[in-house]
Amino acid sequence: MRIPTLARAASLAAIFLVFIGTISCSRSPAYQREVVKSGRGQSESERNRIMESAQKFAPLRKRAVILPFWNDTPVKGKFEVLGKNALREALLAGNRLNLVEEKDIPLRSQDFYLDSEKVNVAHIAENGKKWGVSLVILGRISKISFRRQDDDVGLLRPTSAKAAVSVELRLVDVAQAKEIALGEGAGLSQNSSMNLFGPDQEDNEAYRNEVVAEALSEGVRKALPTLLKEVDRIQWRGKIDRKSTRLNSSHGYISY
Repeated sequence: MRIPTLARAASLAAIFLVFIGTISCSRSPAYQREVVKSGRGQSESERNRIMESAQKFAPLRKRAVILPFWNDTPVKGKFEVLGKNALREALLAGNRLNLVEEKDIPLRSQDFYLDSEKVNVAHIAENGKKWGVSLVILGRISKISFRRQDDDVGLLRPTSAKAAVSVELRLVDVAQAKEIALGEGAGLSQNSSMNLFGPDQEDNEAYRNEVVAEALSEGVRKALPTLLKEVDRIQWRGKIDRKSTRLNSSHGYISY
């Protein structure tokens, strides 16, 4: 009589295991459609890659405005706007800041300089709040050097020129009313050309401005890394703050 009892117990155990296996292998209709569509399920590495891509998407970007530069030199030209445009182009390429248009802002960098060494951060912060930005970037062209050499012999006369420009960039935090970064750089540009009977006065000025503008753009690029380092630090601090907020609101559980 013990053998049938053991057989019934084994049968019941087998039925129970089949039932558990059926439950554990069941999937939602959405999952089944996804599996049919892709032909397979997701691996752990794929899931991690997707989660990491979501976390890296749309990083925190502060609203910032770039003001036209202050050309603090006797060499005149449209260098104030050229410097601002060069900086804006470099920042847009890096996609670190949310740059706002400054076309409706009448103020320029020189309006905030107390002297060549110091800016009025309180005045900058006051206006920055009106403009709805977190950061204000100012620029100053501190020195422009231009040299040109012409050959007066022959029909086609060679011309060579060299320009050097010193630039400083200042980054001001509006909320703190504090200057948080100062970048300095010097750019160099060289050019040579051939002119029929030599250039006239108008050509001389246009040629000079072109060579100086190239040096100015390089100077901006040399001064920019110091500002970008501070911008990256602000973004990292913002990510930490956001994680802390999620941690506190979820009572110990961080949701990504």
